[in-house]
Amino acid sequence: MPLGIPVVYDSISGNLVETKLALDLDDKGISHLRARTRQERRSGASRYHCGLCRDPLYVSNSGGIPHFAHYIESGRHCAWRAGSPRNLDEISASRFGGKPEGKLHAGLLRTLKVLCERSTGFSEVGTPNATFFGIEGTGHRYPDLQACFLEHRLAFEFQPSRTYLTTISDREIFYRQNRVFLIWLFHDFENWKGRQTERDIVALRSRHAFELDEQAIISTIESGSLTFKAHWQLPEYNGAQLSWHWESRLVRMEELHFDDFLVETLAAQPWLCEAELLNMTHAALIIKFEKYWAERLDWG
Repeated sequence: MPLGIPVVYDSISGNLVETKLALDLDDKGISHLRARTRQERRSGASRYHCGLCRDPLYVSNSGGIPHFAHYIESGRHCAWRAGSPRNLDEISASRFGGKPEGKLHAGLLRTLKVLCERSTGFSEVGTPNATFFGIEGTGHRYPDLQACFLEHRLAFEFQPSRTYLTTISDREIFYRQNRVFLIWLFHDFENWKGRQTERDIVALRSRHAFELDEQAIISTIESGSLTFKAHWQLPEYNGAQLSWHWESRLVRMEELHFDDFLVETLAAQPWLCEAELLNMTHAALIIKFEKYWAERLDWG
């Protein structure tokens, strides 16, 4: 997901559009678009608006990377405006020491907070400080964002960079002991799912992972229901061995299964599928075994 404004509103088509698609132009096209957005500002008929606050935007090329930006007087309180709100930026800066992951973390966190506040079924959305839902604990165990969805207490943790298994398991234990549903959120999961951090979290989360990407943001804004891209593994048997394959789709919070025993949110049931497949495989092996000996011992 690009930093800054990941989704824009196209006033011509009337649709929300991923920024990377709107800016999928060559150098000449970008130059023309930059000039046109400046002209549109003077005429008051801007084509592109922020997908979150709907204030007009222009195309900037600062840093050598084309991106949409708010005008000085627009989007003053928008979560996607560079540099605001400061408290979330400071949280990320303290955690990542000013590294690029910190900017990405802050942008994702600002976006998630606004989307939760705008989505149905959510309450108590905020960043914990002294306590977490009234639970005493240490600061490093507090999540990036806390919220209640219907009767469920949630903790959101963004994981844009590597971390250690001990850190992951420590948080898993803390949240499960306190009956809080932990949702790890990733960035660009498809490209990073082979990294050890992602593999560790997927292993501890019933082979599940959730991602907040541009498609999920658009779906949330349009539907008013918080949406993630869910990734999960399902088993398959080729006659010789059991293997796992990835599936994914956009899922709304209302579609998730809150497993009170595992204290997990699930988009699929990989363990149930595995059990059913193993039972089928076991039954098939018994039939094959009986047939083998029946042919040789002339049973029946």
